[in-house]
Amino acid sequence: MKLRDTLMSTCNIAAGNITIHALEPNFTGKIVHYKGYANSNASLPCPGLSKLNNQTFLENLEWYSVTKQETVAVRTKEDFDFPNTLIDPKKNIYANFDNELVFRNLTSADRGDYICLINHGLLKDVMIRFNVIDVPDPPGRPLITYFAARSANLSWTPPKKNDGNITNYTVVIRSDGITPTFAIPN
Repeated sequence: MKLRDTLMSTCNIAAGNITIHALEPNFTGKIVHYKGYANSNASLPCPGLSKLNNQTFLENLEWYSVTKQETVAVRTKEDFDFPNTLIDPKKNIYANFDNELVFRNLTSADRGDYICLINHGLLKDVMIRFNVIDVPDPPGRPLITYFAARSANLSWTPPKKNDGNITNYTVVIRSDGITPTFAIPN
């Protein structure tokens, strides 16, 4: 397997050893779906850990964003005595004491695929797909494709960033001081 063919790769350097983790682009494992809402908090559990298998053998926990191709949170053996370990306080993403990936004040940029690496090992069979529901951008400018005395056909481009389902559009027509409003289902 060539490095350019991998979906993601990370290097962990500990005690002079380099460990490379790679997930192939033809991922065939289980994808667990989670959903969060903008401006709220969310936490993603590490699929390889449970409350039953305690942290006795846990020496390193790394949360990796496949979408951004970067490590977003790390906990080492020394960190397990502290309740929270923040990588970057500006990002508001950290691994908590229960080894969950915690997001504070979600934005659409937090959406993506995440993998939990335990003791520098990759769980190739589980990936978390996290979707953040947010207010979508407005649609493009309307274009009249047909016009008659009593009807008109409108068309417009969809929003560039659609972080939430658009359920309908509202069309307001102004004519002779009367302003009727029509709701158009999507």
